[in-house]
Amino acid sequence: MIQKLQLPYLTGETDFFHKFLTIFMKIVSLFFMKFTVERKLMTNSIDQQVIDFTAAYTGSSPGAINNSTTLDSLGIVTKQDVVDYVTELEDSFDLMYEEGDANGIVTVGDAAALIERKLGENG
Repeated sequence: MIQKLQLPYLTGETDFFHKFLTIFMKIVSLFFMKFTVERKLMTNSIDQQVIDFTAAYTGSSPGAINNSTTLDSLGIVTKQDVVDYVTELEDSFDLMYEEGDANGIVTVGDAAALIERKLGENG
């Protein structure tokens, strides 16, 4: 007489495993969604902090500044003006100015991107 082999992990426990895996995947998905939202909020926060700093630095209204505002339109015209601005901006984020940081900084958005990059390197 041949006995039928009972494998409980292939019957009732399969449902448990499937439910566990489904819940696990939902948790992982929520984690990545939360991480993406936090990263976006952090980026927006840095952008706003750079705008606020720039407004205070130039004596402008924060509402009149956005990421596409050019530094020369705010009175930051010469290369030395840009170096001074970037040096103080980085200092406000507890970052150290490095030779060349001011290269290519034409807009407030460029300055915010520099800060985001440097914070990412330090984080």
